[in-house]
Amino acid sequence: VSATASAQEADVMDQVSVGVSGGWHTNAMRFSALDKSYYPDKSNSHSGVFSVFAQYDFGNSMQFAVRPEFAFLRRGGRLNNIGMPTGGYSGDITDVFYQLNAKYLDFRVPFMYSFLKSESTLRPYVALAPVMGFTRGGDIKMQQNYSDNSYEGHALKFSKANYAAAYFALELSAGVRYKVNINDIPFYILYIQIN
Repeated sequence: VSATASAQEADVMDQVSVGVSGGWHTNAMRFSALDKSYYPDKSNSHSGVFSVFAQYDFGNSMQFAVRPEFAFLRRGGRLNNIGMPTGGYSGDITDVFYQLNAKYLDFRVPFMYSFLKSESTLRPYVALAPVMGFTRGGDIKMQQNYSDNSYEGHALKFSKANYAAAYFALELSAGVRYKVNINDIPFYILYIQIN
């Protein structure tokens, strides 16, 4: 949800909005040359996403915008039932898994194009954003679980693993903004965005 920084007309601050947003993120890890007979199952990592941003709208109909933002999220995945297809587990072992759970801070600069007129209540948009991401912690686990809810294994801080501390990507997204006026100040609800 974002609110304009000023309600004055004919002022550059009318073109600036600041806000926070929240959502849900999922990702899938891909592995090269993974032996399915030993690593049969993998699952995605899910997390909430929280971001803060400032948006500047410009153009004759305010159809263009740039929206720098910082986003906090997690990425990773899990390999489940490692070794199970080779004959099952002995004793009371119920699962052997490898899990990556990495925390990130992403800096994004979406360049947006909005459809319909600027005064429209509902405004669809498309955006292209360069993304620079930085790790901020997390862990990697190799663990086996037992039927009595005990476990054993190893855990390693993500910062000590052989992973890049930063990455660069391009993100393409589409969404819709919905505008409501509260005390003559426009608020924009960003309620659909697909990346």
